[in-house]
Amino acid sequence: MSNTVSTQNISTSAAHRLIAAAETRAAEIGVPSVIAICDTAGVLKAYTRMDGAPLMCVQVAQDKAYTAAGFGMPSHEWHDFIKDDAPLAAGAPAPVNLAFSYGPHRYIGAHVGRLQARVALDEILRRIPDFAIPDGYTPLYGNSSVARNMDELKLVFTPGIPEGDGA
Repeated sequence: MSNTVSTQNISTSAAHRLIAAAETRAAEIGVPSVIAICDTAGVLKAYTRMDGAPLMCVQVAQDKAYTAAGFGMPSHEWHDFIKDDAPLAAGAPAPVNLAFSYGPHRYIGAHVGRLQARVALDEILRRIPDFAIPDGYTPLYGNSSVARNMDELKLVFTPGIPEGDGA
């Protein structure tokens, strides 16, 4: 019986070719991206952050590569893997470097963030109760490597302080 195990690993040149191919595809679809390639041990082998890629994606890309290497599956397959396992689907505790690309995401302070968003929305609706999107206008959306976001939303409303506000 042997005391060692041999494994195949990605070469530096192959990792760089993957980076180049991913950058080409990201440019084609107009989504500046952060791309990380790990070896089978989960150690970063190649990395790039394209011009315009969101800073918050730096760690996400590395975590997703680490997860894929550690579990031998792309992180986007995790939802199907855990969806029928109630404890995992509910958000099992995970190491810091474990990033799921789909499914429930939980974090400390989420309830505070929801409350802040709710208070802000209530205040906007109180101060601008009669807003509308102009006829024929289509909001402009952008994409990042993390989420789809609205870049522009034009509204029409009656300016001024609502009656009875006294502010």
